[in-house]
Amino acid sequence: MISYHPRGQQTSSTWLHQSSWLDFNMVQTGHQAPSFNVYDWITNDYYLTPNKPVVNGEPSYEEIGIWFNPANPRHDDYEIRKQAYWSVFAGAFGHTYGNNNIWQMNNEDDTDRIWPNRTWDKALDSPGAGQLGHLRRLMESRPFLSRIPDQNLLLGTNPSYASDHIRITRDGSVGERDASYIMMYIPYYKSFKIITNVISGTRLKVWWYNPQTGHAFPQGIIDNSGEFEFSNWNTMMKEGEGGPDWVVVIDDVEAAYRAPGR
Repeated sequence: MISYHPRGQQTSSTWLHQSSWLDFNMVQTGHQAPSFNVYDWITNDYYLTPNKPVVNGEPSYEEIGIWFNPANPRHDDYEIRKQAYWSVFAGAFGHTYGNNNIWQMNNEDDTDRIWPNRTWDKALDSPGAGQLGHLRRLMESRPFLSRIPDQNLLLGTNPSYASDHIRITRDGSVGERDASYIMMYIPYYKSFKIITNVISGTRLKVWWYNPQTGHAFPQGIIDNSGEFEFSNWNTMMKEGEGGPDWVVVIDDVEAAYRAPGR
């Protein structure tokens, strides 16, 4: 398998998409401002012809200075989660992880390194590193190879270039009512309304999945009216159960899936 690793805020498709040896595209969204629109980069490459897979090969590193500058705050686990879920739900076949202390193997010695804040072995326990495992387990708990992005399911406005941008993925085919699940990543716990008629089943089971812990909370079973609206944000979750970001998982009851992430 061969790809090309571009510089920051670039993608291999700009120069090499038509090359027969390029098996998949790689995007480096880089270490920019929080809530950077990584989903637009993935979406662009996902829909190119001929179709080739795409991966975000270098998103923001955990514990690196925003805009690669030590004068700024460092990217934290929340930013790592946003970029990961935005990328995967936009159509990336996977996601990578980097840590500013690990990539340069920072030790307590006299070697000159780029703005480390702890040694590499301590950085192995950084929150974002473990939390990406919850993303993998979530995706593997539902049919993965038939998964597609589908932003058309979201009703109402969806801010772009903003920290509360929502991304949606599901299984099935474009334009068909053959989905068995829908997943929606929301960076902030808030009201939303989505179309559910891509699932042909008459009953739906709604889950809330915590991307920090991998715990899934069932909201309950509802009739599939073709739309699902959530507005009781101030009463649904108990304090301490998670947030600010969540993944809403909507299953066809007939699929009999286990809890998300299991």
